[in-house]
Amino acid sequence: MSSTDLMFVLTGTLFHLLIAGIYTCSKLERLDLVRKLGIVVIALAIPVAFTLVSCLLAGEPLRILLYLAAILVYILLELV
Repeated sequence: MSSTDLMFVLTGTLFHLLIAGIYTCSKLERLDLVRKLGIVVIALAIPVAFTLVSCLLAGEPLRILLYLAAILVYILLELV
């Protein structure tokens, strides 16, 4: 497993866990924790963008590129 693959797996897993945490905290009305988790999600844009570029250069399958692009678009929408 290459370092790009490892970053892909870790970033994707962390992203999904953070989103689940944000939805749970929203339901429990813990807005302070939602804000902190949201900052971490937005900070994930850096490794996601790096992984996307690495996968593009390596010629990875389209499904992986679409997955990373979808995460990056979601993070950018969260920023707005």
